[in-house]
Amino acid sequence: CEGEAAGEAVVSNITVHEPQQAEHKSHDQDWEPIPWESWQCHHYVGNQQATKWCQGVGFEGGFEYKYTGGEVDLCGPCWCCKRPARRVGNDPAHAPAVSPAPPWEADVAGGEEAEPTETPSMIKGKLTIGGVDSAYLAGSGGSVAGDTIKIHHNAGFTIFTDKAKTWEPEDIEEFRLLGKVISYRVDLSKVGCACNLAFYLIAMPARDPQGDPSPGTNRQGQPPYYCDANQVGGQWCPEIDIMEANNHAFQATLHRCEAPSNDHYSFCDRGGCEQTTRTRDNAYGPGSEYTIDTTHPFDVDTEFLKNNGELSGMRTTLRQAGRQEVMEHRNCNRAYLAKLSDAMASGMSLRITYWGGEAQ
Repeated sequence: CEGEAAGEAVVSNITVHEPQQAEHKSHDQDWEPIPWESWQCHHYVGNQQATKWCQGVGFEGGFEYKYTGGEVDLCGPCWCCKRPARRVGNDPAHAPAVSPAPPWEADVAGGEEAEPTETPSMIKGKLTIGGVDSAYLAGSGGSVAGDTIKIHHNAGFTIFTDKAKTWEPEDIEEFRLLGKVISYRVDLSKVGCACNLAFYLIAMPARDPQGDPSPGTNRQGQPPYYCDANQVGGQWCPEIDIMEANNHAFQATLHRCEAPSNDHYSFCDRGGCEQTTRTRDNAYGPGSEYTIDTTHPFDVDTEFLKNNGELSGMRTTLRQAGRQEVMEHRNCNRAYLAKLSDAMASGMSLRITYWGGEAQ
């Protein structure tokens, strides 16, 4: 994962909401054409032609669509034309003013330098997350403006509640997603083989055997209080990989742990209960022959189903241009899922990282 394969990734429009709102609705006022982009023919999939989908869709999945009625002037002999679109605000003319990044280690736009501390630099930018009152991005290796995060290779970010100047456990944003949906848009067009953009939940802050927040000692480059289901950084805790992906594969994995003592975990399931697009023909990849064409942005909904107060399922839906791929995670049994219920109900930290090794 290096060179051109390790290009910039973009995550935007993160939203926490109720299940009945899970289906993405495109709003024309949120999108605008890119005038210099050329129109191309859109080939109908599924029931798009029968439902006259092109006549009313407008903007969806990073594209503008236009019904031609059979005229040939726009994109040749084609009934439905499309061209790339952009979210309003992605052009410098619409972008909010932000302070320049400090001319040193981190580069999160709009951030401020931390006071001297042994913890990582608290360079932050305010991040708009739907359904969350206040959120700030902490870490290095990218930039944030409004609801959009641009992420570089070897980056790592955590969501905080406010502009804390030190990495304190009480300031880490806790996402309580049991019975809810988290949605976002992602652009992995420049994230190639062996690279991994990870968007995941962990039960951070880690706890010591007495139940107190534990910053850890040999953290292997991870931030204070970090923990996960593979003991990266030296501390265990439950983990839910909402997305581990590049432009060739998308995987989601739940990792349960053995019951904690004083909220301190001593062992977790490293392998987890996973589902991946790699087992599905023509489901996901770079090119128009795939249901999800990763040369363009796509939307993700992850729903955490609840039954009698326990996690009973996880449903991952990838959407793009009227098409979708759904992963139901039916290989995860109810007893396995239930062991993640307490951590989800208590609140889990959202972590976004971008790393990679050699292609398998």
